[in-house]
Amino acid sequence: MFIITSLGITALYFLLVIFPLFAWLLPYFKIKKLLNSSLAERVLVELGAIGLIALVDYKMTIPYVCVFGMIDIFYIIFKKYLKNTEIFDKIGMISFILGSVVVVGVYLNRVEILEVLNTTLPQIKNLQTEYYEVIEYVSTNFIYLSYLYIMIIVFLFYYLVEKNSFLNWNVSYFWLIPYIILFFIKYYTNTTNIVVLNLIDCLKIIYILYFLQQITKRLNEFVKQRTLSLVASIFVTLLYPELSFIIGAIIRMVKKD
Repeated sequence: MFIITSLGITALYFLLVIFPLFAWLLPYFKIKKLLNSSLAERVLVELGAIGLIALVDYKMTIPYVCVFGMIDIFYIIFKKYLKNTEIFDKIGMISFILGSVVVVGVYLNRVEILEVLNTTLPQIKNLQTEYYEVIEYVSTNFIYLSYLYIMIIVFLFYYLVEKNSFLNWNVSYFWLIPYIILFFIKYYTNTTNIVVLNLIDCLKIIYILYFLQQITKRLNEFVKQRTLSLVASIFVTLLYPELSFIIGAIIRMVKKD
């Protein structure tokens, strides 16, 4: 059983390397397969998966061990030791921990990454202008994009695992404190520091997701169809992300615990 589960995790991991937007399936698969397993059994499965990944490409063990293979582990730890912490706060903490790992990892390997990009993408004809525009955007907003990707993956994972309680999820005021501090730094200093600007955008994400959940909850009260309500809420959130952040933050500030 352990070998089969390890094989399943390995196969799914390499599949998700090709389709990274579906990375939330990996921790969900692990949670479902190892739901009633002991700590020793979990360790054996993880070691087996890491060993199999290393056999295919040892370099691919790093993102698995440091990022994608850690989501379900943090979920279990937080569920056991942070029982009174709000779901959105757990999503935020996991996302910022793993997002920081991604940012540091890419920064340390930036030279190699740029070499690969500079030798491959420009070879595609008629994409010179678009190539440089994409590179400029990604390099300017890399911190934000990293956290956005990880937070969406963690959010979707939590939604699958905690779907029954989704409409009752909550968030604390905590994320507004660093946002307000950074906002005033930007406002009064007119800073163009990439880190400050990216972190401001990163801190908005948690309340944008909270807005999505709150709108889903309100719509569901009328249509009595959660899936339809969620799809409609996603559409509205994507259309108006800045407004979603503002409304989400206001809802939390006026909401009574």
